[in-house]
Amino acid sequence: MHLLCCTDSRYAAYCGVTVTSALENNREEPLSIHILTDGISKQDTIRFKRLEEKYRAEINITTIPPGIIRRIPPSNGKWAQSIYFRLFAADLLPENVTRIIYLDSDVIINCNLRPLWDTEMHGLPCAAVRDVNCCADEALTGLLSPLKALPQSSRYFNSGVMLMDIGQIRHRHINDMMLSLAVEHGSRLAYPDQDILNIAFHGRWQPLACEWNLMPWALVPVSADLSDDERQAVGQIASGASRGIIHYYAPYHPWDCRRLIFHPLEYIWERYRKLSPWRNHIRRSLSPDFMTRFHRRKLQMCWRLKIRTTYDSLWMKIPKRS
Repeated sequence: MHLLCCTDSRYAAYCGVTVTSALENNREEPLSIHILTDGISKQDTIRFKRLEEKYRAEINITTIPPGIIRRIPPSNGKWAQSIYFRLFAADLLPENVTRIIYLDSDVIINCNLRPLWDTEMHGLPCAAVRDVNCCADEALTGLLSPLKALPQSSRYFNSGVMLMDIGQIRHRHINDMMLSLAVEHGSRLAYPDQDILNIAFHGRWQPLACEWNLMPWALVPVSADLSDDERQAVGQIASGASRGIIHYYAPYHPWDCRRLIFHPLEYIWERYRKLSPWRNHIRRSLSPDFMTRFHRRKLQMCWRLKIRTTYDSLWMKIPKRS
């Protein structure tokens, strides 16, 4: 199986935690992990090498040539240039790599990836999990539609986890189209890389079950956007009865000491941080165990006062050990 991650020096540690989680849960699988970067420190390179040796996996770190970097829109303060690195995957990955699982640096792979890797794509170049939140904001209705790239009723996927047919992307020159969109319209898009991927794969992506990219919006059990099967799957992951890929996108980053929002499954991310070579190099504020106990007690108090919240049923399922 081939996995792809993209990072710069600022996110290398968090990428390392993601890679650790993938290796820890796929020890019996032959993994080749490809990391695209504009440059990471010698210390981080050594830590990735330690992971490679510990899990007997293959980790290839590819530094993107300066000539390619110059073609990418510059950082605008909100988004770093590294968000565009994956658009060059078809050009930079070895020719023998024809299928990959792409992973953002803020996901945790708490499961075996073989079922995802073996997913039938029905001739489509991409498979991903739908993203409800982005469909409701200007990413589609205010920005993409004027470009005549997507109709307002279009389904929109989250690009944090994707199964991609690199062979098809090369054959159809989809990467060239994505780069053109980035250069011409990147500054106008709410989520530049994700919006561009949705334009490029519009009508050509295979929906995946929500457990392959469990996003924060799905953790609200009363959400009308969840089917009964999806609601059951979320509850099973929360209780530990089943496993999946958990996505801690902003503002839920577990390492962000300034955030005011707490992710109810943060203790899972913390578990893999402690297993990673970066365990002593990621600054934390409050202990996730403390935060979990605090939020559970707050909900118990609300319950006694007959104050109901959307997170009640989820929190009651989270194991006491967390």
